[in-house]
Amino acid sequence: MADSSSVDVNIITNAVDASGSTVISAVQSNNVQSSVATATVVTGGVGANGVGVPTGGTTGQVLAKSSNTDYATAWVAQSGGGGTPGGSTTQVQFNNAGVFAGDSMFAWDNTNKALVLGTGSPFNSTVNLQVGGSANTTIQSNVQNTNSGTSASSDWVATADTGSDTTNYIDMGINSSTYSDAAYTCSAALDGYLYNNGGNMVIGTQTATKTIKFHTGGTLAANLRATISDTGLSLVTPLALASGGTGSATQNFVDLTTTQTVGGVKTFSSANAYGTPASITLTNASGTAASLTAGNATKLATARTIAGTSFDGSANVTLANKFIVQGTTDAGLTGAQFLGALGTGLLKNTTTTGVLSTAVANTDYQAPITLTTTGTSGAATLISNTLNIPQYSAGGGGNTTNITTNTTKIDQAGGGTTTYGALAGLVNGSNTVYTVSNGAYVTGSLSVMLNGQDQALSSTGDYVETAPGSGTFTFAIAPPTGSIIIAQYITSATSTGNIYNPISTKTTAYTISGATDSYIRADATSGAFNVTLPTASSFTGFEYIIKKTDVSANAVTVVGTIDGVTNYLLSTQYKYLRVRSNGTNWDNVGNN
Repeated sequence: MADSSSVDVNIITNAVDASGSTVISAVQSNNVQSSVATATVVTGGVGANGVGVPTGGTTGQVLAKSSNTDYATAWVAQSGGGGTPGGSTTQVQFNNAGVFAGDSMFAWDNTNKALVLGTGSPFNSTVNLQVGGSANTTIQSNVQNTNSGTSASSDWVATADTGSDTTNYIDMGINSSTYSDAAYTCSAALDGYLYNNGGNMVIGTQTATKTIKFHTGGTLAANLRATISDTGLSLVTPLALASGGTGSATQNFVDLTTTQTVGGVKTFSSANAYGTPASITLTNASGTAASLTAGNATKLATARTIAGTSFDGSANVTLANKFIVQGTTDAGLTGAQFLGALGTGLLKNTTTTGVLSTAVANTDYQAPITLTTTGTSGAATLISNTLNIPQYSAGGGGNTTNITTNTTKIDQAGGGTTTYGALAGLVNGSNTVYTVSNGAYVTGSLSVMLNGQDQALSSTGDYVETAPGSGTFTFAIAPPTGSIIIAQYITSATSTGNIYNPISTKTTAYTISGATDSYIRADATSGAFNVTLPTASSFTGFEYIIKKTDVSANAVTVVGTIDGVTNYLLSTQYKYLRVRSNGTNWDNVGNN
């Protein structure tokens, strides 16, 4: 450049003429004035066509080299950016100073489809995010809302399948430093919380013997206030029922200015030595000492009656009626009768005095009877406790019998014994099983008396026999201490002559009289009807015959449980059924 007012311009154009030769045109001008610049450009001719862009391709494709040969290009689909992955397999890629990088603390578990931050592996495919580590300090997953607004909080939220931002979720979080939300006035600034929306809140431990602990004011054992264990709630420090008091060793346990109702039984202990009950001083409104007595204690709102005497708690009560009690003595009872002070035996009540005494055999009650069969004629006699039935010879008319019988054997428990020994088994108010002491005579039918009362033998009665003739029986209810139990095995009578059996004819529904009936002739000419058997347990060993006598098609139904089947049908003339009680139900011992 010569000076500020002139420039040198050199313009060179290259062109290719029709023959393919290059034409170079150049114009040089020196010392051109700043106001005038003249250049002449000579344009060459049009050259031959080049290789150009290949044909074809589709929308979205790009042109790329197809080989190392010059001008070799082709249309291809676009692909992502390139680069070599960093780290190891499963590690998530991130930008590290412009290159791909990976880290073992940031990985993807493709098997369980879970993101892993830190160390560890998901337990199973239900874990979507695994956060772990190994450090001798706290490992944290933190969520922090840095906004300090009055509605700001930091929250962890889990939502049910039917949940939303407003329903069916559980929320754990902490409020901001200025929190004051009218919709959540139960918490204030910097309060932490845990609550559930849409369902119950379940908090607990699943392992036996583990507890839930509550603490305040610190994290030491001394800061524990309550513990919930398998056995219930335990308060580690005293529970203040109401505010008030001086806070000193003499602080009131309850300091209330209004009438209060305390339900249930309460045990009070001194507030200054929790866990070690101490005496409590009661004071009245004026501050003077008071005591609880029958005269100034609170009365029952409604008086109650005890043994015929009204009682409201305002005074001691003297009961006019007497009592009969177990044991031998009690200084707190006046005029009571003690069973333990009476002799062993059956009790006798004297109606004129109401005093109990021990009954005398053959005077106050019939002693157990012994059967004898002396003689062959004359009436049966009962002398003291011996019943004699002569061995009658067979008589006419078919209504007498020649009977032989064995003597009844008797065992006793709870009192004196006989020549046959005492029942095995304690009469202590809890034992129910007894066994006769002499098994040699355990034959016939068992009969048991308790304190002079016959006992019913059946599965629903007073006692059951282990097995017929076993010698062992069990009471449904344990006999009281001092009871008299008498067990007798009575052998069946044997006959050497004719026995008279009552006969009765029935034409309508009838229930057999267990003690008097034997043979029932059922005439159903006028219509079908039932003949009902008596209770089997009340007539062990008894037999009955029921026979249909008419020619009609009307059936006679024998009602009862017979060989395990309910009822028996007599549908044609002269059909009969013979049954015998086994003590529980009826056995079919004959039919046609």
